[in-house]
Amino acid sequence: MSRSPARNYWYLYEAILRVVDDLVRTHTTNSVGPDLLRQRVNDRETVELLLVVGYYLGVALLAAAVDLDPDPPAQMAVIDAATTTPREPRDPRAHHARAARGVPA
Repeated sequence: MSRSPARNYWYLYEAILRVVDDLVRTHTTNSVGPDLLRQRVNDRETVELLLVVGYYLGVALLAAAVDLDPDPPAQMAVIDAATTTPREPRDPRAHHARAARGVPA
């Protein structure tokens, strides 16, 4: 009897969460988590998961060490103003004049 795709993902997520939880709490893993993970992903994917977790732990440690206070989110009006340029309204007569001369819009 084969498992449904959703059930297969559940087993994968369970293995990933077990390994990540161990790494975050103890900075190591017990034998159960990696064994479960190796049953579901290949060695390269296991190494990628360990690198991602290690990277984020490193960033978290750095932020804590220097007492980094993240910037509050910017107001959307500021972002909109910085990324858009004002445009002058188009003159519909110019479009018709170009079309009459055979010039594409």
